[in-house]
Amino acid sequence: MNYKTLTLLGFITGILYIVLDNTISSLPFDFLLKPIPIWCIAYFCYSNKNYLITAGLLFGSLGDIFLTFQNRNEFFFILGLGSFLIGHIFYIIYFIKNFKFHTIGLGISILVTITSIGISNILLPVITRKFNITCNNLYYSNQFNGNFYYILSKF
Repeated sequence: MNYKTLTLLGFITGILYIVLDNTISSLPFDFLLKPIPIWCIAYFCYSNKNYLITAGLLFGSLGDIFLTFQNRNEFFFILGLGSFLIGHIFYIIYFIKNFKFHTIGLGISILVTITSIGISNILLPVITRKFNITCNNLYYSNQFNGNFYYILSKF
């Protein structure tokens, strides 16, 4: 598929979802419209042989689909949470494999992760998500040559 078409499809469906979600109380096709932008990004990642990010995106979109059904059965919330957790694990593996930690970056990452312990009854997913976000920020800070102030601004 053409990347311009894919980008346009993802952008239009994302905007459509936001507009409809804010104007209509319950969308009958909510579970399909919401993940389409993510599937477009996943296709782009897959075609660039970025399989770990693709898996993370697909599990995240599966989590979104499950959460749209949580009003029907509480078990869908647990399935959604589990899907997001698995997706974040794929992201963490990707960042660990593709990032050279700076000593200060690793210290900040551990500090941010430790400070999130105890803030929720859902401990493992919260810690995993916080560590994933920290790794993500540190990964992109590497694009700025490990600039300490850039790293600090991401927290």
